[in-house]
Amino acid sequence: MTTEIMVNILSILAICISLASVALCIYGRVQERRVAAAIASVRIRTPRTPPLMANRGADVTPVKHGRWIKNDPHCDGLAFLWNCSECGEESDEGYRYCPNCGARMDGGDD
Repeated sequence: MTTEIMVNILSILAICISLASVALCIYGRVQERRVAAAIASVRIRTPRTPPLMANRGADVTPVKHGRWIKNDPHCDGLAFLWNCSECGEESDEGYRYCPNCGARMDGGDD
């Protein structure tokens, strides 16, 4: 009798284990479908240009033109500073644009 009871208990446990694995498999597939549905429902939103800005050109300021004006020598005549003809700010020689006002140093609008 004891052996028969043990066999019955083991067979019942085997059935329970197989049912549990089937339930987990079904649950996993349901979860996969839920995740897939959630991913499919998400839309990637790209920024759209507002209608008023769509046909508008670039908002730029006109280029200022200037030239470097030589200052009096500094440091016992070894170095010169230059003044911008547009803003008057001092700067070193060699810049193509004034670092203060942004004027392009191409000789001005002569």
